[in-house]
Amino acid sequence: MIIQAVFIHIALLGSIFVIYFRSPVITGLTPIRNNEEKAPAKRLVLLVTDGLRSQSFFENDCQHIPKIKELFLENGLLGISQTRVPTESRPGHIALIAGLYEDPSAVTRGWKDNPIDFDTVFNRSSMTYAFGAHDVLSIFSKITTDGRMLIDSYDHELDFSGSVKTFMLDTWVFNKTKQLLDRKREELQDQQKLVFFLHLLGLDSAGHIHKPGTPDFYENLHITDEGVSDIYEYFENIFPDGKTAYVLTSDHGMTDSGSHGSGGIEETSTPLFIWGSGVKNWHSLDNHSYETVRISKIEVPLFQVEQAQIAPLMSALIGQSPPVNNFGKLPINLLNVSLAYQAESLSINAFQILSQYEMLIDQFESGFFSKILSTFEPLTKEKVSEFHKTVDHLLKERSFEKVIEISEETIEKSLDGIEYFQTYYKNVLLFSTVMTFLGWIFYLLQVLKEDLVFKAQPLITKLFLWSSLPLVIIVLQKIPLGVAFYMILPIVIWVAVGENFTVLMKNVRTFEIQTFLLLLFGCEIVVLSFFQKEFISLAFVALSLKRTNLSHFTSVYQKLHFVLVYALLLLFPLFALKETNKSIIFLIVGVCFTLLRTDMYKIKDGVKKFTVFTIVNMTVCIYLHSNKIQIPSIIYLISWFNLICNLFIPIYVTPAQDQTRIYHIIHSLKMVFMTFSISYEVIFLEMFSSFLVNFVKKGNSREIKENSFITALSILIFTFYSFYSTGNTASVSSFNPSIVRCYFSTFSPFTIMFLVILKLVIPVVITVTIFFGLSKPQLNERNVYIWLLVICNVLGINFLFFVKNKGSWLEIGSSISHFVIMEVTTLVLVLISLLAKFLINVHFNGKRNDD
Repeated sequence: MIIQAVFIHIALLGSIFVIYFRSPVITGLTPIRNNEEKAPAKRLVLLVTDGLRSQSFFENDCQHIPKIKELFLENGLLGISQTRVPTESRPGHIALIAGLYEDPSAVTRGWKDNPIDFDTVFNRSSMTYAFGAHDVLSIFSKITTDGRMLIDSYDHELDFSGSVKTFMLDTWVFNKTKQLLDRKREELQDQQKLVFFLHLLGLDSAGHIHKPGTPDFYENLHITDEGVSDIYEYFENIFPDGKTAYVLTSDHGMTDSGSHGSGGIEETSTPLFIWGSGVKNWHSLDNHSYETVRISKIEVPLFQVEQAQIAPLMSALIGQSPPVNNFGKLPINLLNVSLAYQAESLSINAFQILSQYEMLIDQFESGFFSKILSTFEPLTKEKVSEFHKTVDHLLKERSFEKVIEISEETIEKSLDGIEYFQTYYKNVLLFSTVMTFLGWIFYLLQVLKEDLVFKAQPLITKLFLWSSLPLVIIVLQKIPLGVAFYMILPIVIWVAVGENFTVLMKNVRTFEIQTFLLLLFGCEIVVLSFFQKEFISLAFVALSLKRTNLSHFTSVYQKLHFVLVYALLLLFPLFALKETNKSIIFLIVGVCFTLLRTDMYKIKDGVKKFTVFTIVNMTVCIYLHSNKIQIPSIIYLISWFNLICNLFIPIYVTPAQDQTRIYHIIHSLKMVFMTFSISYEVIFLEMFSSFLVNFVKKGNSREIKENSFITALSILIFTFYSFYSTGNTASVSSFNPSIVRCYFSTFSPFTIMFLVILKLVIPVVITVTIFFGLSKPQLNERNVYIWLLVICNVLGINFLFFVKNKGSWLEIGSSISHFVIMEVTTLVLVLISLLAKFLINVHFNGKRNDD
């Protein structure tokens, strides 16, 4: 059953990428010709200030970047580059340098690499010299052909302690660039289409460690500002011909808490400053025609561009064709070139995007049924051919304005056409996926009530008969394998369901209308909580009122204590977890709550002493970290020792089947969670675990025994309640570095991921442990698992239709995350329940009860 569930949920998880998101990388393309007109610049300098947000750039009249401010008040253009999620270094740099947004298929590489090679500005250049962090430069060096890219990089380990000066990373890049220019001064003078890439990681590191807006962050920003100004003067001295173009921007921004990865305005709005040969001077522009920003009491034009537009812009400045996988439209209004050059550059951009569309339409028309299927009418193959002829003719006739007009129109149509064919089977796939969900839900309901019997031979025969015609259509139309898989999957599920159809019908009639309505109500409340987290409090209230029996409390004090904790818990989802000056107060209160709680007497004396040891060690770490003092390695070793001991103590200090083991598990997990906390999370977890113990022990035992559905719904709602109340997010990249302060200071992605996930699941493990430990022997684990699968699949159908691939990238990224969370949650809960059972060593009676 578990193996089947894993397979189906992984398959359903992948459905949204096939339905809504096809890989943007179209293979088999050939580069478009270079611009035949003389390029305005011979060389390009790209400076990427990693992690610099627009707010920090323009803050207080640009007071933190006085040198750059002096530069753009003299010449060039200012703008805002709008990024897309995920706002991380790899996708951000790829968008800048390839004009290509995040490839969903990169999930198969853990979002660390693109599985399909793509073209870049560096590939089209005659030579690229790059300096910076190895993890960024290596993205492009391994796909840049013919030795056209030379890199000089460092392996970077981010130190969270604050004792290392982050601006040294940028200083290293500036010094290495100067050394290259001095060494190759004569050799590079007459070289065309030359690119210099300076990756400046200091500000990203400073933002993570010190947080934007702090004195240490501004110190790095001042050094970077001086370095940019200095390297500009260095280039101008080495190349006095005035044929150098400069682009200064960022791959992503950053929140006040020092995180990025999501779609907030602070993360998606990045500065853009371009100047030099081929770039307009803002002084010559009519400010009334543009949005402006007031700097030094002067209204300076402020241009808005999409991040992917920078790739064709850089290509146009040095006269090369855009990368073949580019989706960005050239912003010709930024170029200080002739009308002929604008027309030639934009038409090349149109041909390059159009070639991607042509590849897709050729693939579609190679299918047997393509002539009777609908196609993209605004841009048929005849219209594509007509565009090629028209542009060639207009360029010869020097009708440049007309070339610009039809090129812009064709780019828009080509992008729409690419999306059309990449989502061609969307409606069919949505129907197929919903049928897969429904078939799987009905199958689970069959399993819930009866032991099913399958006869292999008839099942295989029926499967062959039902799938023969769809398979023939799929093969003849040359439908992609991913699409074909999701078309066939519901047939497989429903053939299996049909084998026991009479059982299904009987079971459907036995389900009470109350259970059905509660299933829909509970699921919709959970769905709404993803958009307004206050709704999870409503679900929390509804469950508590249904399951809690106050008459089971033996004293007025117990009743008041329970009601008070219950009322306070309702407030936590309303808070936003932030590290402030008052955070340490909340943390201290949480520690006191843990030490003074009423059930401490159930914990063995040795464990109590170890608890004090853990708290002392944590206090030392927090003190040193908050004062930016390097934490000694021995303290880190002690922290790891505490972590391991706390995870294993419950197994060895109490015998199996002893209920006190449950309290030791809860206590030890709280200790681990405490070391990751930065604010009020400890208070919440203390109250939450106390509430759950009373909720299960004082609840309606008959309902626990007879209604596995309510138990499953309770576990799921409490799981999401703990997520919202502890401020956890689904993005590991959005973590606050302070949570790992007790364990190490350098940036170690996999170790950080482990610790962030550990913090995330501790409240869930506590929830499941309490349910499975204190509900025995009434709890029917088998039925609880099945109901969890049913509930999450009902939720999955909801979120399948909420997935977006248009509009705000915050909404798009969130919609994907919601669907992924629902498809993974049940399987994670099953694994966590197995872990909980191992820890408490509880044996269940195995008896199944009808719900």
